[in-house]
Amino acid sequence: MIFKNKIDLNGTTRTIAVNKTSSTANGATIDSVIRDSQSAGAGLIKTGPGRLILTGANTYTGGVTINGGILQAGNATALGTSAGALSFGGAGATLDLRISPLTVSALSSSGAGYGLITSGTSGARALTVNQSADTTYSGIIENGSGEFALTKTGTGTLTLSGANTYTGATAVNNGTLQVNGSLTSAVTISSGATLAGTGTITGNVGVPSGATLQPGSPDGTLTITGDATVGGTLAITLDGNGNAVDVSGELDITGGSLEVTGTTSSAIRVIATYGTLTGDFGSNLTLPSGWVVNYTYEGNKIALTGPSGTIFRFR
Repeated sequence: MIFKNKIDLNGTTRTIAVNKTSSTANGATIDSVIRDSQSAGAGLIKTGPGRLILTGANTYTGGVTINGGILQAGNATALGTSAGALSFGGAGATLDLRISPLTVSALSSSGAGYGLITSGTSGARALTVNQSADTTYSGIIENGSGEFALTKTGTGTLTLSGANTYTGATAVNNGTLQVNGSLTSAVTISSGATLAGTGTITGNVGVPSGATLQPGSPDGTLTITGDATVGGTLAITLDGNGNAVDVSGELDITGGSLEVTGTTSSAIRVIATYGTLTGDFGSNLTLPSGWVVNYTYEGNKIALTGPSGTIFRFR
């Protein structure tokens, strides 16, 4: 079924149910413009197990929620002109991105494991999440037939808690990307931005001057199965179980700084494990008086060591 007449949301978010599930036929295609004449922030909700194809240069601004089936985006503004939010509200809910780039104002899931972002055609796909709010996406971003790259902009925190398998680059340009699931992607962080989390990154991580690597959520270990270059700040909290970064390859901290906050009663706290270590923090340390950094603790760990049995508050 193909709709060619213009569709007006008229100020109200509308639900489109597509129940056709044939693998050889499209459920429904809208190749006309979807607009909101009231400019009231109206959006779309996709339900049903079928495929909905949006090919028009749509002008609504309220974003899209996919509760079931597949939404296929065939236009850079298929999800609206003002980079509306993209959310997933059900198991099997899928975005099939057939164009690039695409920008959304937020990415989220309303339940564990909800959401799949993929592409059914070959070629590079670039997804930018430009959000000021804090959200969690528990679904998966995969290459599909293409190759995905993810860019995080905006001041908010985007938490990825799913097992993502895309292999294009991940760039954290603003705000915080918190990886509590897994990535199979190299990650670069811009000055002023933060990489955090307790998950696993299969790829190299670059933290230049002005950027922050903050393992934990807030405590716990961030695992990097690659190399990590930290010319910016390694931010450590000692509250709870503390946090640490585990780098299987080379950890290069030349020119970097260490900032420690929180409380511990332990005389030794491991903050990093590495395959090989290059450089040190020099005098770029925020530590309490009397505490020191041991760069070769147990051979391949960086640890904080200090007086035994004393509780310190790091500020």
